[in-house]
Amino acid sequence: MHFRYFRYFRYFRYFRYFRFAPWVALTPLIVGSLAQAQAPAVPAPALESSTAPPSVVVTGNPLGSALQDMVSPVSSLEGTELKLRAQGSLGETLRHLPGVSSTYFGPASSRPIIRGLDGERIRVMQNGVGNLDASALSFDHAVSIDPIAIDRVEVVRGPAALLYGGNAIGGAVNVLTNRIPEKAIQGIQGTFDTRFGGDTSERGAGSAVEAGNGRFALHADGFWRQTSDLSIPGFARSARQRALDAAAGGSIDQPIGRVPNTPSRTSGGALGGALTWDDGFAGLSYTNHASNYGSPAERNVRIDLHSNRYDAAAEVRNLPGLITSVKWKAAYTDYVHREIDGGIVGTNFFNRGIETRLEAVHAALGSLRNLKGVFGVQVSSARFAALGPEALVPPTSTQTAALYLYEELPLGRGKLSFGGRIERAAVSARADVTLIDASTGRLRFAADQSSRFAPASASIGLLQALAQGWSVTANLAHTERAPSFSELYANGAHAATGTYEIGSAGFTAEKSNALDLGVRWSGGTGARAGTGTNAGGSGSAGDTGGTGSSRNHEPAGPHSASLSVYQNRFDNYLTGFTTGRNRDADGSINPAGELREFVYRAAPARFTGFEAEGRVRLFERVQWFDRVGLPGDGGTLYLEARADAVRAANLATGEALPRIAPLRTSLALNYALARATWRIEAQHAAAQTRTPAGELPTDGYTLWNASGSYRFSIGTTRVLAWLKATNLGNREARLATSVLRDSVPLGGRALAAGVRIDF
Repeated sequence: MHFRYFRYFRYFRYFRYFRFAPWVALTPLIVGSLAQAQAPAVPAPALESSTAPPSVVVTGNPLGSALQDMVSPVSSLEGTELKLRAQGSLGETLRHLPGVSSTYFGPASSRPIIRGLDGERIRVMQNGVGNLDASALSFDHAVSIDPIAIDRVEVVRGPAALLYGGNAIGGAVNVLTNRIPEKAIQGIQGTFDTRFGGDTSERGAGSAVEAGNGRFALHADGFWRQTSDLSIPGFARSARQRALDAAAGGSIDQPIGRVPNTPSRTSGGALGGALTWDDGFAGLSYTNHASNYGSPAERNVRIDLHSNRYDAAAEVRNLPGLITSVKWKAAYTDYVHREIDGGIVGTNFFNRGIETRLEAVHAALGSLRNLKGVFGVQVSSARFAALGPEALVPPTSTQTAALYLYEELPLGRGKLSFGGRIERAAVSARADVTLIDASTGRLRFAADQSSRFAPASASIGLLQALAQGWSVTANLAHTERAPSFSELYANGAHAATGTYEIGSAGFTAEKSNALDLGVRWSGGTGARAGTGTNAGGSGSAGDTGGTGSSRNHEPAGPHSASLSVYQNRFDNYLTGFTTGRNRDADGSINPAGELREFVYRAAPARFTGFEAEGRVRLFERVQWFDRVGLPGDGGTLYLEARADAVRAANLATGEALPRIAPLRTSLALNYALARATWRIEAQHAAAQTRTPAGELPTDGYTLWNASGSYRFSIGTTRVLAWLKATNLGNREARLATSVLRDSVPLGGRALAAGVRIDF
């Protein structure tokens, strides 16, 4: 799709003038309350119960599947679990899921890392369509999604490139909202959230209201968040870094107690609507996201970003004939962020992109009457530009078009899945006559350049149920990814990471082969309220703050365990290597320069790891109280355990790859009564000593956290109050996956609280 089609969105430009101030977060609640007062009373939805049907996962399986029936490892986060885990960034919100860590560039900017892979290898989406911001370009670029404004997150661990493209070669994160209602809404319903406290002294609120007459459905939401400097247990710089600073001589500021320049302000909202009927829907939505936050790597730099996104979606189901349903989604994003140094705008980053997906579900084919499948087309076009002194890439255009197929075939007590994807990608760069390399006197981007790629991916998976609650899974995938414009054409200073980056236009498509083997078990009898599910994992006690889904159902028994082992081998892993030379910000080579030369190269690489989870119900409600002669409901107590690890190596040199998470373990007790839940957990990360040259190791740490929640109703209004305490021991903790691990630790001891109201 050519960029000229963007002109059809010019009619929406007036929406840019709507900026969501803090009071806007209350607007949906106010409007909903007034409308509810004037409208006929409509019963509120019932509280989640143990008889609720299993959550249907849409990420990684376009046919939809219950979590426990997914062939690929998938985690889900929603409900109270999501509220308790929500942080100021998407990466930090998801960091405790199995196999997921984060890039952690301070409290405001963090992208998910899945099984050691990040950046352009992890696909971040909203409702199945790419987010189209600039967060993959640099660690200091925040994801333009606020966790306070989302309903559910699904994370596919392992290759998902078959469905979403090469950018999902390591996994996919899909943020789900109801901004385009897909089902009929009758009457008025809504939510209001407020939260405060934590290690950044957060103050935030969000609300949403939905209304409909059974045919037309409307949605409106707003959110606002403000934070202060990150509070930490001791020095911002690690002991190792302080020793290096002292050896280097000179006067270096050593912040203690707080990390300077880490406050943030975030606000936004959305308007959407849809026409719904028994067998489908069609709708539109507009979403605004604005954030202003400081960069902890640059004391005087703030980033001011704005994203305007326009979505359209439609689906028709239960069609006669070979095609039984058709679904279409499209999103256009107009994204800009400015890096402001000392109050003066320096570099501006612009990204405008459109992505659309059209997919169809087919009926049984010939003699294969049980075969179900989806085929589809995905097209995207984006233009990126960086203007200013830190324009490390030229103006670029990226266009892709792909066809994909996904099939499932039931086999007795199991199922076989397989499919493929073929893609065409074109990445081009325009000359920029304003930027000159001081070391050579030549233009950094002297000529137009273009590269074309034809990635192809294929996968096959098996899920087989065995006796006594056991099942096994196996996934084999070959995936290919077209290099990003930064890997191809970068040539400039990157102050946030302290590097001078240089790309290579001669790269070919990145190729990998991945194998994932898993075993799952669930046992015990009797479904009990307060448990969740997590494909490829055991889930957690629902609404208690564990990992996994917070749906209150337990279809397979109160005890469960899972183990996944995987290996991903890359023929030509594209990553940056330090050359040992230094440069100044203007590009001139200088042994005393403040920027390390960082050159993108292709190298064979291997990622090997495991993920394990388990849950045991220690005692269940009533029975334990009866045994000891106590009255009332004794509640239910669960013990949960989790562990994961990944090792990544450059096979050409044997050296470890940078920023890889160490062995992580956690142990938690969940105690649930009819209305209240409590949780206490210990999270441990081992020391990371497997580091490449030039990267300091990190020490191990153990963090103690606790949380509690209480539910009650006032008429048809439901209220959830929660409280959580983090890092109770006030321990210093540094993430090995962060480029700022030696200057920005995790937060210290903190207490946060919040209230959610559903009406």
